Amino acid sequence: PGIENGELPTEYAKEIKSASYIPVDIFNKWIRGELLDFEALKDSQKELKRHIRINVRPRVTVDRVRCDTTLYFEGSTFYRRGQAGLYFLLQCGEREWEMIKKAFVFLQEEGIGGEKSLGYGKFKVEFLEEFELPSIDDGERYVSLSLYYPQSCDEIKDAALSYQLVQRCGWSIIEGIHALQKKVLMFAEGSVFAREVQGDIIDVSPLKSAHPVYKYGRAFLVKAR
Repeated sequence: PGIENGELPTEYAKEIKSASYIPVDIFNKWIRGELLDFEALKDSQKELKRHIRINVRPRVTVDRVRCDTTLYFEGSTFYRRGQAGLYFLLQCGEREWEMIKKAFVFLQEEGIGGEKSLGYGKFKVEFLEEFELPSIDDGERYVSLSLYYPQSCDEIKDAALSYQLVQRCGWSIIEGIHALQKKVLMFAEGSVFAREVQGDIIDVSPLKSAHPVYKYGRAFLVKAR
């Protein structure tokens, strides 16, 4: 609603097309098929940029045998305390929920991600158990809030309505050696489907690895009109 012939109003096109994250109240209107407040959506993107900063700084690694130096660059993301941060949604049983809470209480001190030895990746965890997920009971479409990897070609046949594909990969430490995981194409968050899809968990472990490495590709869906 409010977008004529697939074109956004000129004064909002740039900000809205590049928007990856939107406030939950605007998302709720969108899945209901209600007219969006484009000015509020534009302002939300400016507000988001004010509270997130990305820094890039040079680093040097030194070869332990020959003392050769190699220059590389490190990117760091900082969130303004009390104004921005990271979150995820979870559906699970009570037993699993208690285990996950204990894990995150530990991880907030240990840190997550790379460069933990330099103090990166530490956070303060909060648990919101009363959050109500936006959804439309009479909706005939499904929006995935997570990355999605189809179980088979039949699962996705004639189901994908609006989507982007993203390539995901990463590194694993196998027997003390850094190894590149298998690359996979996945449906990006925000993809829209005509029916409910399930998705799969895939093994992306490097060849001849000592153990499997899994990437989560099950869809986290909400209904939309």
